[in-house]
Amino acid sequence: MTNQRYLCYGYRLDNKNKVNDQSGCCLLCDRKKNYYWIQIVEDLQQLSASSENNERFVIHYEWGKINKKGQFKRTGYSKSNAMDLTMAQKKFRQKLNERSYQSAQKTPFSPTSYSPIDPSLDNMMETVTELDNLDTKWKKSFAGISTKQTRTFQIRGKGLHLVKNARRWNTPYTRRHSAHSLVRGIQWRFVQAFAGFETIVLSHYLINSQHTTEKPPPFTAMFYTHKIKEKLETHLTQNTTVLLEKSLLHWSFEGPQQSSPNEWFIDFLSPNDTGKQILHKFQKEGILADWKAGLSLATTLRNVTTHGALSPTQTIKQRLIPTYLALTALVIESSYVLAFMDDE
Repeated sequence: MTNQRYLCYGYRLDNKNKVNDQSGCCLLCDRKKNYYWIQIVEDLQQLSASSENNERFVIHYEWGKINKKGQFKRTGYSKSNAMDLTMAQKKFRQKLNERSYQSAQKTPFSPTSYSPIDPSLDNMMETVTELDNLDTKWKKSFAGISTKQTRTFQIRGKGLHLVKNARRWNTPYTRRHSAHSLVRGIQWRFVQAFAGFETIVLSHYLINSQHTTEKPPPFTAMFYTHKIKEKLETHLTQNTTVLLEKSLLHWSFEGPQQSSPNEWFIDFLSPNDTGKQILHKFQKEGILADWKAGLSLATTLRNVTTHGALSPTQTIKQRLIPTYLALTALVIESSYVLAFMDDE
């Protein structure tokens, strides 16, 4: 992931499975079963260059065949550049008009010529269907909650609502179509998911009738001091039926992988001692050990992101976009585990 320099725009197909020339990304086939992949991306290397005249938008065009094993064999590739998204979409439509395409019913391959960063979280979570089912389950179970449980479960429901909206925000633009807008949206989506996670943790804290919402302790105090971390770990160890174990217990994704830790950036994040150790290892090896290290790093990033200290430009420079995506998915799935955990 460290070499990914292209930020992906839009979806492959719209919700009616038809080609949408505004989406910026689609997979097509012709009557001879040739598959074509067309995608608009923004080159992050060009974005960080000093010149404002760089053609930072790229239209990638790739085609080939699908063999009997379902593997894509590329037979051709081309690309063109554009200075702004309007021109990129114009070239995109020109490609669509070059021949007669059909909408591909499936998406059996991803581009082989380049490695785009897709802002959608679905490819990082293998539990999307299960999460949709849990949303339905929550609606049904909430109606039968007793009066004594109302306060706790209302707060938990608010947290779950934030988490659900975050995971369904597939292409999180904040304003106009640009890399800065999309990166800022990726940051905001992470903060929204983490806010939902904090709210669900608060609901577990309030199970004790002596605790109130007037002056709750900080998130870290609730999560660690009140044994919520232990409850989460026990649940994940003993019960893997709610969510896939692989999604939460085997988080291995590539980080910056620098020869030596960026001490300036680590000091800028202001982590605690445990967070510093995790960041040192993460920057050297590019791997988070487990979900606990992931949540610790998520807590650190949440603090600087919420207050706007970590800008989109710095996020691109530090190559943190894949990290934000992976941590957002981890926080979302952890939230669902906590939301449906029995209140011992």
